[in-house]
Amino acid sequence: MIADRGTDAALHGLGLALMPLAVRVGRGATAQAVDLAAALDALRQAEPRVDLAVLPEGTLTGAAPDGRAVGLIRRVCRANRLWTCLPVTMPVTDGRAQTQVLLIDATGEVRRAAGPILPGPRGSRLAILRGADAVDADRARAAAEAGAEVLIRLAAPDAPFADIWGATGEAQAFCNLVITASLAGGG
Repeated sequence: MIADRGTDAALHGLGLALMPLAVRVGRGATAQAVDLAAALDALRQAEPRVDLAVLPEGTLTGAAPDGRAVGLIRRVCRANRLWTCLPVTMPVTDGRAQTQVLLIDATGEVRRAAGPILPGPRGSRLAILRGADAVDADRARAAAEAGAEVLIRLAAPDAPFADIWGATGEAQAFCNLVITASLAGGG
């Protein structure tokens, strides 16, 4: 999808690609990263105007944010001059998993922000909401008030929330005058 907010030069022509990928369970993080790297390469070749690839929760599991698997994705982003929103699910000490969303820029650097807004491609301002926050109208409004122009929503909703996922994204875009990029679970 190509987002265009008319006279807003920061977002004019920003290309977004939502990449619903099926994750193969039981594979190591490096093998998953190799598949993701191939998918990002293929995206760049098929859609040269895309600036930002958004991947769903559960895309890269068992990886450390500073490990080899993420390093491979960073190199692919740099080689393709492509920004990528990458959820990384990593194990924590008590046997549970924790997801951290990384925003990798076109130079391969991981972008972090002190507040809720991250710098994005073409000077855009991004907010990333995940899990229950992704359907929370107050979180979306706060992000828009803080200056977000693109609201990236990542979650893995199940019944009864799966049915309202699309409606909440449309409502958040309309009520807050932002572009929403929403991916649920495996897509």
